[in-house]
Amino acid sequence: LLDAVRADAGTESATLAAYEPLAFLDTPATRVAIEGYQLRRGEDLAFLYNTVGADYFRTLRINLMAGREFEERDDEGARPVAIVNNTFAQRFWGNATNAIGKRVRSGEGDWRTVVGVASDIKYVQINESPRPYVYLPFLQAYRSSMVLHTQGPAPADALVDAARAHVTALDANLPIIGVGRLAEQMKG
Repeated sequence: LLDAVRADAGTESATLAAYEPLAFLDTPATRVAIEGYQLRRGEDLAFLYNTVGADYFRTLRINLMAGREFEERDDEGARPVAIVNNTFAQRFWGNATNAIGKRVRSGEGDWRTVVGVASDIKYVQINESPRPYVYLPFLQAYRSSMVLHTQGPAPADALVDAARAHVTALDANLPIIGVGRLAEQMKG
């Protein structure tokens, strides 16, 4: 699907994500362990997270403050990796640069090396305060239900129509649950 969508003339970038920003409901949280960090009494290290594909940050125009984006090579055969947001990096390592190369564990999973630090964004509501956030690569944390994000110079309706055609070509019975523009959600 991504190869087909990315090949469209009106598409600059495309990616997948488990959750879309500004959905107005908290996404599930995951317990996070930080290598070498001593948990304080009563401290809860459960943070919101998202499973995202390569080009997620470029497609959604989220700046990386340090490190790199997820790439296609970050698959199940590669060392486990994660990207954290700036608030996470500040809280546990003092700044974005110090976070690169550190390790975190999501739930009971493997230790993951932090390869990037993303700028904070609004994850649930436009008026929320910055909070720690973790991103996992889709090819290492597969989910069967994902959101397709596309971005490009083509009109939004053309991007949607092309994406819908590609999904139907792959499987005419695959449901498309909803279609929308992130810009519209920010107004809502």
